[in-house]
Amino acid sequence: MIATLAMNLVSWMCLQLLQPWFDAGHTLARLGIILIVLLVSGAAFLIVAHLLRMNEARLVLNVGFDLMSGKPASSPLIAPPEI
Repeated sequence: MIATLAMNLVSWMCLQLLQPWFDAGHTLARLGIILIVLLVSGAAFLIVAHLLRMNEARLVLNVGFDLMSGKPASSPLIAPPEI
């Protein structure tokens, strides 16, 4: 709940900060602003969830690091099933 509230607050602040560019921009600029808000909000959620030692944050971060590193999966969420 706290991580969600932090994400909402950061999302609102970020959108308020970028509102003039959003209003004056064309479609591609608006898409970029929405992506920025999405990334910053997601990062805020993961940071707060990590600080609160929530298991969900650890799982999501492990999956992300495994996907970026290209090494075999260490998390059971993305490990291939054994036959």
